[in-house]
Amino acid sequence: KLVKIRFLLDHVYCLVQCCPFVYLVCKRGGVSMKNYRKIVPFLLGGLLVLSWYILLDDIASENNKYENYLSSARKYAEVGITTKAIENYQYALGMNPTIEVYQEVADYYEGQEKYDDQISWCEKFVLAYPTSSESYDYLLKAYLGQKDYKSCFDTIEVASKRGITSNYMQEVSAE
Repeated sequence: KLVKIRFLLDHVYCLVQCCPFVYLVCKRGGVSMKNYRKIVPFLLGGLLVLSWYILLDDIASENNKYENYLSSARKYAEVGITTKAIENYQYALGMNPTIEVYQEVADYYEGQEKYDDQISWCEKFVLAYPTSSESYDYLLKAYLGQKDYKSCFDTIEVASKRGITSNYMQEVSAE
């Protein structure tokens, strides 16, 4: 975003300072060099406002894209079209990776009874958020769904080595 602003300002500078066409137009229009120098700050100010507008518009459109990907993913998930749902979730995660989206996908896999996919997704979740107790909780939940108790204890051990704990991990280790 800042590159776009810098690019725009560089071009404005070139137009105002280096473009002989602007000078000729000012001369033909009866604008003297003194007046030309008075016009330049207003042009720069106007172009600065324009660049801010473009920047904010880009941010708003990115946010709209993100929301559209999430809503599309949720619609596909409701209908049970897994490939399209996951594809849209991954697009959304590419734009703004959040814990909530990772949790939503893990819950979706669990609801679809795709436990192997749930485990691999939760492993990605742990890799994306290695200091979050939620990621380990979801991985434990996936392993427990498969009755893979060895992996459960391995996960709890890794989390404890990283200094991460949660009530859910304590409950699982107590069982």
